[in-house]
Amino acid sequence: MTPLARVRLPLLVLAVVVAQHSLLDGWRVGGAHPDALLVLVLALGLSTGPREGAAAGFALGLVADLFVDTQFGLSALAYGLAGLGAGLFAGTAVRSSWWLAAVLAAFASAWATLVFAAAGDLVGEGGLLHHDLAVVATVVSAGSAVLVGPALRAARWALAERQGHPAGGLR
Repeated sequence: MTPLARVRLPLLVLAVVVAQHSLLDGWRVGGAHPDALLVLVLALGLSTGPREGAAAGFALGLVADLFVDTQFGLSALAYGLAGLGAGLFAGTAVRSSWWLAAVLAAFASAWATLVFAAAGDLVGEGGLLHHDLAVVATVVSAGSAVLVGPALRAARWALAERQGHPAGGLR
């Protein structure tokens, strides 16, 4: 990571946390809202690869865990797996078409939501596996599909990537 990225990335995370809690938490559909930190994880995974995506997912999941009332580490697990999955598609798949990133983000978000709920149920968090889980997964997926384009551009800026970088995401 470049010295510039070490400054930009924490600033981007802070901006996303502020945007999540000041704007997106209020945009509810069926009791659910988009998850901007998860979208940032997916963008970082798509921009950097599986290892870095998993690491970013785990780290940002720990940040997300500070703001939810569940077992600490559930978000870190779900986000880490989502970052790993997104990172597997870094580079070629995402650059091939703009809509593919949106589709990948939607599927990865739904999967991360289900992993979060299932893992929470395994560790005794009651109420995560409920009849509205499909609504929650749908809202999170739709939000991710819409926000992943701007998140990819922000991730490239934060990582101080050059335009010709092989894992540059959307152009």
